[in-house]
Amino acid sequence: MLERRERLRAICLALDDVYDVPSELCLDRRRCLTRLESEGSLFEGIDHDPTREPAQIAAIRSGRRVGADFRGNVRELFSFQAFDDFECSFFAGALLTRIRSRARVGIVSNNLLEEQAEKLRHCGLDRFIDTLVVSGEAGVSKPDPRIFRIALDRLGCEPAEAVMIGDSWTADVAGARAAGIRAIWFNPAGRERPDASVPRLASLAPPDVPMRMIFDADWD
Repeated sequence: MLERRERLRAICLALDDVYDVPSELCLDRRRCLTRLESEGSLFEGIDHDPTREPAQIAAIRSGRRVGADFRGNVRELFSFQAFDDFECSFFAGALLTRIRSRARVGIVSNNLLEEQAEKLRHCGLDRFIDTLVVSGEAGVSKPDPRIFRIALDRLGCEPAEAVMIGDSWTADVAGARAAGIRAIWFNPAGRERPDASVPRLASLAPPDVPMRMIFDADWD
């Protein structure tokens, strides 16, 4: 059990928590995936294992493999070519600065390594990150507890010394807890928690609020 007096050594984050994507881009991506799936062409010629690789990653690979027509636009929708449309959370840098003064920081993400690394560079947040663990490199995806254990190994800490913050209940919260890591649900929309014992974080601002939740909470 993680007790309040035990020092936290690492904070893991889902990358999507530190930047925002315009709703129209999200809609374009959903439409793109829906059309590709309806055409039966999304995974054509790709050895796709959904337990290891989310659909959007296969879409990126599909977009790289072809160079024309509708499928050729997939990479523009799902890779760093669309980064001009990303807005980094104004408060992410302030919060990460505070966290780094007390713990190491890792990103645990389902995606491709080069895309996620470019996102961090684009947002100017790469300097705050001690390790980036991405499913495309690790060979396993959230919520598989193995990807969280990889992050712990790289951060040099035990599960009881870490906290995971993420916006997906299944991938981030349940996955981290399966690895023995305490979790905080980043939930700006105020959705109902499947488990009320899990702390719910509504915003990254002001930084004092998440800092208290991370470092001063009584973890049962």
